Amino acid sequence: MSRLFRCVVLAALLLFGVSGCTAGAGDAVVSGETSAERAVIDEFRTVAEDLGTVGAFLLVRTSDGAYSSAYGENEDGTGVEPTGDTVFRIGSNTKTFTGTVLLQLVDEGLIALDDPVSDYWDDVPHGDAITIEMLLNMRSGLYSYTESEEWAEASLEDTGRVWEPEELLRIAFEHEPHSEPGESYYYSNTNTVLLGAIAERLTGRSLEDLFAERLFEPLGLASTRLPVADDVSLAEPYAHGYVILEGEERVDSTFFNPSWGWAAGAAVSTAEELADWAEALTSSGLLSEGLQERRLDSVLPISEDAAQEGWGYGLGIAEVAGLLGHTGQLPGYNSFMGSDPTTGVTVVIWANFAPTADGRDPANAIADAVVPLIRQED
Repeated sequence: MSRLFRCVVLAALLLFGVSGCTAGAGDAVVSGETSAERAVIDEFRTVAEDLGTVGAFLLVRTSDGAYSSAYGENEDGTGVEPTGDTVFRIGSNTKTFTGTVLLQLVDEGLIALDDPVSDYWDDVPHGDAITIEMLLNMRSGLYSYTESEEWAEASLEDTGRVWEPEELLRIAFEHEPHSEPGESYYYSNTNTVLLGAIAERLTGRSLEDLFAERLFEPLGLASTRLPVADDVSLAEPYAHGYVILEGEERVDSTFFNPSWGWAAGAAVSTAEELADWAEALTSSGLLSEGLQERRLDSVLPISEDAAQEGWGYGLGIAEVAGLLGHTGQLPGYNSFMGSDPTTGVTVVIWANFAPTADGRDPANAIADAVVPLIRQED
């Protein structure tokens, strides 16, 4: 397997879980003031430097206030440091938008969690036995199209290719399911793309518009959006993304078309707005009280090891390092968002060299190091 194939496929899978060019640290932007905050920031910078990422950003909110730190650059060689308003591609954090819209449709009586997916979409393997809830909590067993050689080869051949959701679903449905419906946790991007397609069919609205009208505009998330399939633009200021290609060469992946991620991973945002979103996601206002409670209670460990490390998955929401939110990865970008509605702790981390030269997911690695320190502050 070529280095190019390995790198892009690993990054593109948007896998949920914990998982040689080096950028200098530069002068970090530091807003922490207490010794505990400085300890978090020092650890953030140490891990970011070890990972060799081009740039990274950490935002922490607690009941006592907020602080942040920047490492490296938005774009290699420019000296422009990341900020809380830097726009970046958020990958699978997009799944929380899709899940929330679907749950709003449940609240509105347009669909039910125990409905079989065959009521809404034809030709789904085991569609009579797979429920909407199983799509949301990653327990449908449907094959993930991002594991397909057909998809990987086509994506590598043309990084600007515009993918339609129906193409992605066709690839997935041509493969045998990974497991029986409801049998076990299996992270599949097919689940969320199918949910996005169902939401469009139920409402007669594009998913881009559904996100904007139901989520972004009411919450004032002006820099957060789901671009249409052929739009690879990013609003200024934005972070460039970087991946390793053959021969250990680091290349700019900023404008690789992310339409293959769509409902599962194509949105863009900023650290400040992802923090706002993580807090809205874990509090009241987006869903009915009963459904929100069910959503938060739905999170189950994805494995025995993950349970010990605070990683789980529920109804379009994850437990990440003991916080509720999600993670995301696209070629060149890795991000982490999590919030604890009980303590008021919210953490957002992003990095723009993903996966790293040694195959790590940088934001997740940073989160594993700093979140325990942050939670000690409470």
